[in-house]
Amino acid sequence: MDLIVNYTAGGKHGKKVKKTLSIVEARLKEKNIKYAVHHTEYKGHGTIITRELIKNGATSIVVLGGDGTLHEVINGFSNFDKVTLGLVPCGTGNDFATALKLPRDPLKAIDLIIDGTPKYTDFMQLLQTAENSKFCRFPGSCEYFSGINIFPNSLVRDQP
Repeated sequence: MDLIVNYTAGGKHGKKVKKTLSIVEARLKEKNIKYAVHHTEYKGHGTIITRELIKNGATSIVVLGGDGTLHEVINGFSNFDKVTLGLVPCGTGNDFATALKLPRDPLKAIDLIIDGTPKYTDFMQLLQTAENSKFCRFPGSCEYFSGINIFPNSLVRDQP
């Protein structure tokens, strides 16, 4: 299991994330689950870490962070069928976790990841350019991306 941790998630100088990581590590040790911790160091680093992990054979990636960290990690995915993704929410808003009714308690969240059955969730791919696209995961409704309206508006210009 690979943990991708963003210490800037949740504000307060990483206190929330450090506490969450401590709880998660204790549970993983208790259950004798091998894991590695990977810390993000800058914007976009979660994507790079994820790509490398998957390239090197990772099969289970768990995000400790918020919606921004989750977004970065998802954009590092190249194979959604062979790698599972878990989320221990410790960001500021945690909109994705709230919409999916994921536990906010770190112990309950990691137990769900360890003992639960992986489930697919919808995602969409937004093309920014022909060479650069972004994956976005969302629970059920495009309204989740209400701030992304540039692409639809640009289509309107081409109409008579």
